[in-house]
Amino acid sequence: LPTWKLEVVNDVFELASLATRMPCLGDFLLVVQAFESCSLGSGACNEHEVENLEDRQVTDLEVTLLQTSPSRLLEVRKVQPPKDTKDNATLKEEFVWSQVTNAVHIDNIKEMIDTGDVKESLVAELRQLEKECPDAEEIKNQIGDLWTDVQESVQADAIQEKMEVQLKMIENVKEKLQQDAEASAVRLKGLQKDYEVATKDFSKDQLKRLFDIVQIREEMSSVKQAMEAENLGALDMQNSQDKYQKDEEKWMELTKDMNDRQLQQVFKAVTIHKTLDAVEHTLTKEHQEELLKSQTMSAHTQYDKLNEEYSRFTANLNPKSVEKECTKILDKAMKDLPGLQE
Repeated sequence: LPTWKLEVVNDVFELASLATRMPCLGDFLLVVQAFESCSLGSGACNEHEVENLEDRQVTDLEVTLLQTSPSRLLEVRKVQPPKDTKDNATLKEEFVWSQVTNAVHIDNIKEMIDTGDVKESLVAELRQLEKECPDAEEIKNQIGDLWTDVQESVQADAIQEKMEVQLKMIENVKEKLQQDAEASAVRLKGLQKDYEVATKDFSKDQLKRLFDIVQIREEMSSVKQAMEAENLGALDMQNSQDKYQKDEEKWMELTKDMNDRQLQQVFKAVTIHKTLDAVEHTLTKEHQEELLKSQTMSAHTQYDKLNEEYSRFTANLNPKSVEKECTKILDKAMKDLPGLQE
């Protein structure tokens, strides 16, 4: 086929959409061969390959290709349902149990309404459940004496779902802390580089004095503010002046071998180092464990309570066994449950 007649056929999925329009499988296979020659070969289609198709078949194919746009072919692929990995028996059991669960909820809501708890939200929920489970009353009748166990199994399932929510919250916290730790590790490397740049002009002896220099400067600033206060008495003023003078002498001694550029860098370097220490602390095992404990304490507490409640429900009851028994009962009674059967 000429290339322009095949230009809308981009892959095997699109060829497959043409299969339903071809007279027979043999004709379709010839189209596939022609497609492979055009898409995988070095040039346009060979004429002798086209001649293998009858004129009518070629005409039909041309019309089909021209009428089927790429967007339409893409749409056909999009509507294909995903392949479910569960077998039919499992899907059936899950559906039946979901209907049983709805039947239990419907029964519980009706009891609440009968006792006078007629809330608009409850009525709306009841109507929705009845749409989803039209055979609720018949399901209850068919289950018979097993209904009490079914109610408790449904409650146990609900508790288990709540437990899973709490576990998911704990996992989310763990993931968030891990992400924060990774970001802090990256930041730590950046701060280490910044500190190296800020301290490159200092000798080892000078580096030892950086924190002392900043501390003395802060003390001098504090004393000076106190001296400028109007309510300072004569004795306090004298003590402050003496303190300031001693701090000034220490300052001069600590900075005697530093130039103005170095003095400016002192405060920047110390600030970076303090931040570096703080970030480094957040990465310690002890800090991470404490964070995890504090941020998941509520979820753990709630999970433990739910687990105790679940244990009470399942002490003399196996929800999975009840679920399988219900499936057997309803499977036999399917003829009496048209909604479920549909």
